[in-house]
Amino acid sequence: MGVDGIAGPTEVLVIADKFARPDFVAADLAAQLEHDPLALAVLVTDSAALADRVDEELHSLLRGLDRAEIIRAASCCLVVVDDLEVAVDLANDFAPEHLLIDTFNADEIASRIENAGAVFVGAYATVPLGDYVAGPNHALPTSGAARFGSPLGVHTFLKRMSVLTLDRGDLELLRDATVRLASMEGLSAHAHAVEVLAFLDHMLDQVARYGGFNLTLRGAGDVHVDPHHLVEDAGIVLGQALSQALGDRAGITRFASAYAPLDEALARVVIDLGKRSYLSYNVSLRGRVGTLESEVIEEFWKALAIHLGATIHVDVIRGRNRHHIAEATFKALGLALREAMASGGQAGIPSSKGMLG
Repeated sequence: MGVDGIAGPTEVLVIADKFARPDFVAADLAAQLEHDPLALAVLVTDSAALADRVDEELHSLLRGLDRAEIIRAASCCLVVVDDLEVAVDLANDFAPEHLLIDTFNADEIASRIENAGAVFVGAYATVPLGDYVAGPNHALPTSGAARFGSPLGVHTFLKRMSVLTLDRGDLELLRDATVRLASMEGLSAHAHAVEVLAFLDHMLDQVARYGGFNLTLRGAGDVHVDPHHLVEDAGIVLGQALSQALGDRAGITRFASAYAPLDEALARVVIDLGKRSYLSYNVSLRGRVGTLESEVIEEFWKALAIHLGATIHVDVIRGRNRHHIAEATFKALGLALREAMASGGQAGIPSSKGMLG
């Protein structure tokens, strides 16, 4: 696939049938050939008689032209084909800078052209009119660039950009394909970024689902460079949001514990929302959970405990699968939060020192 083209020597391709005037065709061929010795002019016709007459007219024309020597040095080719269907195919393959269609059914032929810089339709649409005064401009793709390029125009000077807005469903839908392609290219950080987002999204979904609250979290930045920050920041903002939602925490249950199983894994979370930040994290995770280093998960819990103002004990009772263990802890967190944040009917926060107002 081409993406750019260098402006090369001028070129013209003429599709003509037996109804075309040989002198008109010869004149258009000569008009482009006089640019320089590297110019190229091609006649494609289904009439051998027309090709012979054009050859005669061109030789006769050269006797009276100032730049005859340049025209003789340039390249000119007369091609006779079985029918105009072949002529159209040749034109689309050649993708000329200028294409002149001088046939009885010129409009119909023009409608089947796919590749050309500028198309001139009819016997009176001589190419030099486009060189100087007809049409929007005459900066055209050459050397076959019309297969993928277009003439200079207003759109050439317009800038575009892509904007992607993807939700959780889109992430899940595109995840596997993206990770596979990234892995095939050896770009493990790209795969990691997708896995981190998918894993973190799934874990937070468990917290919100079992905690009985709605949660929307948006993250941006170079997550493919350092996912540690994204995971830790998620703990920070979740802690801050929950703390703000709880307000002065008057009337909440405060203390709660919850167990959550997932297949062979069983986890327990005990929580105290008494505004004392502490984390006891007894989770033996070594290696990666997906593409995420298991140590990074602990940073989420630390950030959550600090910014929520909570004492949190996380214990894994048993388990072998790292993903199951991690997910069980987040489920247990949601269940514990649900109970601890529930109204206990008291006027303040229950404490060993009485009710904290």
